Formats: sequence, C-alpha cells, structure tokens
Amino acid sequence: MGAPPPYWSMEAAKDTACRGLFHFDNSNHHYVMGKSRDTLESCQEQCQIHPNCTGIEYSAVYGQRCEIWTRPYGIGATVPKRDFVCLRYSAPRRSPLDFARRGPWVDCEREPCYEWSLVDGGEDRACRGANTTDDEDSYYILHEATPTIDACLAICNDMNAACSTSICQQRCSGVEYHPAFNDGRCEAWTRPPRTDLLTGVYHAGVGASAVKDGFVCMRFQAVGSWARYLHY
Repeated sequence: MGAPPPYWSMEAAKDTACRGLFHFDNSNHHYVMGKSRDTLESCQEQCQIHPNCTGIEYSAVYGQRCEIWTRPYGIGATVPKRDFVCLRYSAPRRSPLDFARRGPWVDCEREPCYEWSLVDGGEDRACRGANTTDDEDSYYILHEATPTIDACLAICNDMNAACSTSICQQRCSGVEYHPAFNDGRCEAWTRPPRTDLLTGVYHAGVGASAVKDGFVCMRFQAVGSWARYLHY
C-alpha cells in the first residue's frame, strides 16, 4: 500500500480495530457496513464518498470486511486485533467528554472545574450511591432507547447546561449505560455529591460501583480543591 493522502491518519493503524469513546465501546451504531472489497484502498474510497465518514476498519482476512465509521465524534480509541486495520479520516469533532469538561486551561484552584471519569475502570461496572449495594430508583432518571454512550453522556451534559445555579436539584452527577437493555439503557444520575461537615470527607454523587456485565459507569464531578467545597 502506498503512502495515504494527508487526510488519512495512519497512527497505530496495523493490527488494530476501531473503537468509540474508549477501548470497550464497540457499538454497531458507530459504523455502517461497506461493500466487501479486496483491498484497503477500495474501502477507503467508500469512506471518502460517504458524507459522514470519520474512518474505516478493514480486514482482508475476515471476509474482506469494511466498516465505514460514522460516529460523529470520530474514532476515539483502538484495540490490538490481528489482521485488522483502523484508519481515521479527517479531523473528528470533539467528544461529549471534551464539551463537558472545562479544559486544561482552567485554574481549578480558582474556579469550578469538572471532569468525566470512569468509575473503578468503568467497564462491567454499574453505578451505586454510598456503597456497592446502595441502588435506589430515586438516584437517577431513566432514559430508554439511547443508542450509544455518547448519546447518554449528551443527556447528562444537557441537564447540567440547563442548570443555572449551584443548588440545582436536577444536576447530573454521572451516567450508567448498557447498550442492549431497553434498546440502550441510560441512567442519568442526579444523586447529589455530599461533603461531611464533621470530617470534611467528600462523597461523590456516584460514590461506588458494583460488578455487572455489560454496564458502564461514569462520574461527572468537581476536581481539584473545589471538590471539597462544591456540592455540584
């Protein structure tokens, strides 16, 4: 294969498979299947004429498989996979995580700074409150038919954007997501973070997680010195 055009990224392309937000995000909503082709270049050509293509995954060994990736935020991660090639096409848009966090330019010692994080690694984890058995329906708002974790995060971000005060009772403090249940089960957690006034210990809204196959748990919270004082 010759040198690719400048708008194709070859970074870590060989023996890698494409993923979405993180390495275990392999939703089939992220891509459409192209026509089987005998070369990588022909798969690339299909991408170039697709209006929403952000990259491709191709394997000549596995049935000349050509995935045309259409995830709006691009290919966010890759995993090692023999006989596969993952290529990014053009510059992906910023992800919901990027929109949610204030950015590295913010001085978290002086103003509120929030960020997303995977709870206990995120993968195969269900969100919980104060401990691993603390799971109340009142802790979250359930959204069904949410096709991807990107869409679930966007729901949480939109809730926070609509909150105009620091004492808002519907601010989202995290999400739990499973792609198969309810055509995409998204729990937008509204359990508020708490600071123990006697000990000064900060407890996140999503304070713990439990092992649960296929689930993802993510937390959205203040970081830095603000975490001790902010309730949202």
